[in-house]
Amino acid sequence: MESVLEDRRLYLRSDNVVEGNCADELLQNSHRVVEEYFVAPPGNISL
Repeated sequence: MESVLEDRRLYLRSDNVVEGNCADELLQNSHRVVEEYFVAPPGNISL
């Protein structure tokens, strides 16, 4: 992982719904989902 905080430790936390249980509702807001993650649309940078 690349970060602007390279001199600090960054700990990952578990991504669990602890309140509301609305993950399915939130994922419906995305046009594209892969393995329960939002997929960002391609940018305007030509390759």
